[in-house]
Amino acid sequence: MNGKIRAFCNGKMIYKHVFDLNWYETESNTETGCNTFKKFVPEDRNLPTMYSTGLKLKYGTELYEGDKLKYTKHSGYIMEDSILEICWDEEYACFGYKTNTSMFHDMIFAFVNHDCLQEDVLNHCEVIGNIYQNE
Repeated sequence: MNGKIRAFCNGKMIYKHVFDLNWYETESNTETGCNTFKKFVPEDRNLPTMYSTGLKLKYGTELYEGDKLKYTKHSGYIMEDSILEICWDEEYACFGYKTNTSMFHDMIFAFVNHDCLQEDVLNHCEVIGNIYQNE
């Protein structure tokens, strides 16, 4: 894990490094009125944080826990067109994805189980949102 995290607050994403604990006094954070970690105000206590997977899509978009992706089927892989949700897999202690297909609904596919993750899956995806913006 590369230590990057983001939080969704007041309709905006705030990006930080996990060791930068003072989010409140940054210029981008002052705009939103959010603060997390050490300087809590009651409205912010449940602010969801999403960790970076360290992976990127074909054109450099970084993937975070909670991202929703649109996967487009291609001739090199068997998976059908689907919506994927990036999540943490407790069993393998790594990131993976869930798919909206009925056959595999809510089953987590760990990234470590793919021998060609970038070519088979990530190069054929685009981020369409995240679990906090579009339920």
